[in-house]
Amino acid sequence: MKEQEAQSKGDAARRGLEQPSARQPDRNASEHDSAEASWRDSSECAKPSPSRTEPAGLHMATENNVKVENPLDASDADSCASIETGLRLQTVGSLANPRLPSKHLSHLFELDVVRGLMSWWVVVGHVLAFAGFEENNVPSVIAVVMHGAYAVNVFMMMSGFVIAKLLADKSESYKVFITRRFLRIYPVFLAALAVAILARPLYIPILLASRAPLPFHYDRIWDAENNHFWPHILAHLSMLYGVIPESTLRYSGIALLGPAWSMTIEFQYYLVAPLLILIARRFGTKGWITLIAVSALVSQGFAASLQGNFPTSLPTFLPLFLGGMTSYWIYAQMREKEPKVSADILLAGAPLLYLLTGSVPVTIWGFAMALILANGDSPVVSKMKSLLNRPSLLFLGKISYPTYLIHYPILWLGKALVACVALHANPFVVALALFALTTPATLCASALLYHFVEKPGIDFGRRLFKNPTPMPLGPGHRTHSQDLCATDLISLNSK
Repeated sequence: MKEQEAQSKGDAARRGLEQPSARQPDRNASEHDSAEASWRDSSECAKPSPSRTEPAGLHMATENNVKVENPLDASDADSCASIETGLRLQTVGSLANPRLPSKHLSHLFELDVVRGLMSWWVVVGHVLAFAGFEENNVPSVIAVVMHGAYAVNVFMMMSGFVIAKLLADKSESYKVFITRRFLRIYPVFLAALAVAILARPLYIPILLASRAPLPFHYDRIWDAENNHFWPHILAHLSMLYGVIPESTLRYSGIALLGPAWSMTIEFQYYLVAPLLILIARRFGTKGWITLIAVSALVSQGFAASLQGNFPTSLPTFLPLFLGGMTSYWIYAQMREKEPKVSADILLAGAPLLYLLTGSVPVTIWGFAMALILANGDSPVVSKMKSLLNRPSLLFLGKISYPTYLIHYPILWLGKALVACVALHANPFVVALALFALTTPATLCASALLYHFVEKPGIDFGRRLFKNPTPMPLGPGHRTHSQDLCATDLISLNSK
């Protein structure tokens, strides 16, 4: 009897110990599902998680080994990107504590908010310019608002950050990466371009007849468009209109759809971004610093030539993208070790960037990064994050890309309408009228483009490559498929 009781107690104890491990596969499965769904792009993610406790990384598993790579430095083995034998990304947390969620797959709602605010900075600046204000004849604050290039420069740094994060989180072939990015930006670009072309006959004759003041010397741009209409259309359809010299096709970067001058630069960056990551992983921190220095020298040393003949080519703006990629490396390192500096000091120190660099975009991006890195223990940070994490601001971030492109033809139509009824009105009155007319139309058109054009394109890209092959992750042990990917990547970038 006693032996039976002891045996039953031992069985019960073993069952009690086995229960957690029996439940473990479900938890791992939920973590795996959330990892796959959490990051497709900073503007394409689900609702932000309330906490970002993010230990170190992702692993890359082949059958009998584990490979760990740093996002930018191949010599450091403390971080991150991973794929299983089945070439599927999975979350494992840090190597020390594999049960915690991976920091690299967390959603950064701050990026959504910054993206939305920057897109409306561009809109407001264009409204003021279309109303007749000029940067050299207005107070300095309004001049800064009218200089929408500041906001676009922030977009470029953000793009560098997001693409570095994407390539660190998801190992996929060059073909998969470039196809998904193309499907991410091209449908909305094509739709906005079509609207702009179809709207031209509606507003150009009215504005020319009214002799209303035109922003940015657009009478010259319209002449160039009319003289080389089809070459401009064909160049825009290729997304590489920014690499065409001004001497060959005048105003190729800003014709037809003005704000799209930055989209050709963005696409040029996509073409080389995986190669930049590969260089960083192959040559480490010294190689990365060398790359930044060379790009800065080219951008500044050949500034006159680039701005004169290639104003919308990547070399002019590459330092901004590299700065964004570097900020991701800093983010990944600091989030792994947790910042030792208090959140308040981190935020207060961000404006010092302006004293050091004199750059408004760098200061804005530095403040955004400080806000991302700052934890919620500080009352100031908590209040600031709660103010930003609002549905209205997140919605503006979600539709920011359509807003950035579609507001321009809408604004031209609004200017033509205002020109018919208020030719000599005060610029403030014209600005208010333009804003009242075009804001609802821009919001509605942006929401429609997001839901019916942008999101379907993104979803199609995800369905097209459900099990992507991996992109090369640096030196060391590789599978045969990774060696093929490396060869494929180098050959494609050398053409």
